[in-house]
Amino acid sequence: MMHLIEDTINLANLHGIEVIMKDDACVDYEGTLVNGYFDCDKKKLLVATRKPLEDWITIFAHEASHMDQWIEN
Repeated sequence: MMHLIEDTINLANLHGIEVIMKDDACVDYEGTLVNGYFDCDKKKLLVATRKPLEDWITIFAHEASHMDQWIEN
């Protein structure tokens, strides 16, 4: 799992995308509480991590896949 995080951060850095792992149970995305998001306009991937790793890592991977799609056009 750590390779996923490290590889995602490295790829994001190559494309000017900020990766934030926030120590909260959820985060606000445009007025809605979510577990994580990728915003291509703001170039930001954010995931809430105040839960067990096995719970938030799937959200991280899901949002990273949106980042991959954006990178690949």
